[in-house]
Amino acid sequence: MIFLLGATGLIGVIERWVPHPVVRGIQLGVGLKLLIKGVSMIHATSWTAVDGPILAALATGFVLLTSRKSRFPAALTLFAGGIAVMLWTRPDTFRALTLGWSGFATVVPTAAEWEKGILWGTVPQIPLTLLNSVIAVCALSGSLYPTRGIRTAPMALSVGLMNLIGCWFGAMPMCHGAGGLAGQHRFGARTGGSVVMLGAAKIAIAIALGSSAAALLAAYPLSVLGVLLAFAGAELALPARDCGSRDGFFLAVLTAGGCLGFNTAVGVTMGLAAAALLTYAGPTIPTESDG
Repeated sequence: MIFLLGATGLIGVIERWVPHPVVRGIQLGVGLKLLIKGVSMIHATSWTAVDGPILAALATGFVLLTSRKSRFPAALTLFAGGIAVMLWTRPDTFRALTLGWSGFATVVPTAAEWEKGILWGTVPQIPLTLLNSVIAVCALSGSLYPTRGIRTAPMALSVGLMNLIGCWFGAMPMCHGAGGLAGQHRFGARTGGSVVMLGAAKIAIAIALGSSAAALLAAYPLSVLGVLLAFAGAELALPARDCGSRDGFFLAVLTAGGCLGFNTAVGVTMGLAAAALLTYAGPTIPTESDG
């Protein structure tokens, strides 16, 4: 579906139909979700453990102190620190790793699996993928890189192609999430080369360790991961500040509230409905606070 919308240009029609404050509301809502998730991960740790709130506080201070140094690899350094903590607290994880992988294996879904995937996977996911992984991420790219923003049509084609190809090899559904872009930018990524390096590193780990790499993910310190996630969420939420008008910011907050309280689809529906009603109600009535 996403591929077809990109190939036919219909994604551009949808983009023009969704008001800018609603897009910012999606970013605000998803960003706050990531922030809350990061904080909750830290909260789940013990104060007496090495992997705990004290380590999270130190990691937060490190990120803030290095935030003005645009070329300093804060995320990479923090990630390496997490590996060191994991090596210290859970050395058995490294000893259990095995080299090698089982190679490619194709997956051909049955008719029942196609039906279940379309009805229970594709249809409910379309609003979130369209708005957060295509429209919102393109809007964010334009905010972060004003002269290099990505258009929605090629983004939709990219999301569609990687899922159309990956599904035959058992891949999970993939997208270009706005949260990922916000996190990469927050920690220093400025060119496409950073993503190529990240992808190459992931491929190398997958080939070298195979499925045993999952043990590393499970053992990684929650306090460090929570800090990284929280900063990525805060960065994603920041563009909502450009909704200068009262009505614009109201729509962004309303959309974000729906995303937090229910899900992205409900939040967008609330934002679109409110935008339509406000448009029908006519121009904003000036108040004393407007000057």
